[in-house]
Amino acid sequence: MINQSCPIVPVLSGLNAHLRVGIKAKELGMTKVLVVYDLGVYGAGIVTPVIESLEASRIEVVTFDKVTPDPPDHQVDEGGKLANDEKVDGLVAVGGGSVLDCAKAINYLTANPAPINQWFFPIVPQGTPLPMIAIPTTAGTGSEGSFAAVITDTKTGIKGALLDGNFCRYSLAISDPLMYAGLPAKPSAYCGFDVLTHTIDSLFSSYDEPYAHMFAETAIRKVTKFLPRVIKNGKDYEARQEIAFSATIAGNVLNTNMAGNTHCMGHSIGAVTHLPHGLCVALPLVSLIKLFYSKWRPERVQLVGEYFGAQFTGDETADEIGELTGNAIFKFYRECGIENLSELNITDEDFEKALDMMTEDIQTPTTYMLMTRSDYKSVIDHMKSLK
Repeated sequence: MINQSCPIVPVLSGLNAHLRVGIKAKELGMTKVLVVYDLGVYGAGIVTPVIESLEASRIEVVTFDKVTPDPPDHQVDEGGKLANDEKVDGLVAVGGGSVLDCAKAINYLTANPAPINQWFFPIVPQGTPLPMIAIPTTAGTGSEGSFAAVITDTKTGIKGALLDGNFCRYSLAISDPLMYAGLPAKPSAYCGFDVLTHTIDSLFSSYDEPYAHMFAETAIRKVTKFLPRVIKNGKDYEARQEIAFSATIAGNVLNTNMAGNTHCMGHSIGAVTHLPHGLCVALPLVSLIKLFYSKWRPERVQLVGEYFGAQFTGDETADEIGELTGNAIFKFYRECGIENLSELNITDEDFEKALDMMTEDIQTPTTYMLMTRSDYKSVIDHMKSLK
């Protein structure tokens, strides 16, 4: 049986694990569920066997397929109304981070009135959440393991955060490498860098839990080892499973140490350009390492560098540690097919708009050191120099 009182989200993993969703939903007391997904996942044939498994366990299914990237508040409000009108007693989310976040937000509205944007952090939701199962189809956001969701406020264009260990906590995550096997190399790389930025940022957070460091270092080690294999062969199920595991434990890291400056920048760049989140947080990582992280905590930058293959004598200055680590990450970055700025259509005007958001980003309170608009501008200028 599933222990719902455990603060860490339990995980069912392995090939074909998704076919047990009906049994697990029954264990959680579900009799009528809202299955949340997007049309791309449905078109890939991933949703149908999930619905069939639920129906085989005599669970009634209602579907919500309107999720789009960076889900806007009105989608959540629509999904919440459907869940309440249909009187569902559970949710199953099948998809990437946007889908998983949208389902969490819908859960808020099963016990709290709409609109969802009145429940952004620090407002605390009331009532009792419905049980939820996550079946991630990308291995990056870690939303299945984190107690947070990010929803776009359409009035401001800014991403708002929902933070709650009840409404945003999945009762079970089902990690099945078959659900990722069809993901092309480029999105797989973006997802891998989402994991890396979660975990690297956690070492430069205003929170400093050794417990989280253990998970962070494990995830960094696994991604640097297995992501190249995934990119080379999408049906390398062992590598897929290791990356999926890394994404989930990185999500758990976010419950303690949180993310930092890569996400302040990535959220803002993504809000303006609508580029994939994993790419947006990857873009500033090398420059942040070289210009700021190496000055704040050089010993941790060196630790990160060693996982990426950087060689140190022990006599390096903080700047030299940053340079060696940043270069090693950039080499890995390019080998994985991540674009640099010269290959993307991001304009100076886009960056100016994003800069206006960075110092107000939802991750700002958890950064190790507060960065000014000028600091972020220096990072962007450095990003432009990377080739």
